[in-house]
Amino acid sequence: MPLTKRRERERGFNQASLLAAAVSAVLFAPVSENVLSRSGHAKAQIKTGSRKERMENIKGVFKMSDAARINGKTVLLVDDVMTTGATLTEAAYVLERAGARRVHAFVLAREE
Repeated sequence: MPLTKRRERERGFNQASLLAAAVSAVLFAPVSENVLSRSGHAKAQIKTGSRKERMENIKGVFKMSDAARINGKTVLLVDDVMTTGATLTEAAYVLERAGARRVHAFVLAREE
């Protein structure tokens, strides 16, 4: 799951990217970073309330960098934490519209 450039600079790393590398090693599947990017700025999902608010907040934030890389393929989105699923839902929507055959999600933790 892509971070904004600012957020990655603040942290010094992308936790989802590190997690994807570990999942990749177990599944013997390649990691394709930078397939999705954040094209807009949304306030942090943690600062929003309901799932409806989170869906509105994240809408239109992701864009494809190279749809040919995922066209007809099954994609595994990797993220560290899922609360409502709004971010994963929006990312999956963008990937499917770009031609992904199927999109699955792997998250390390579920927050309730």
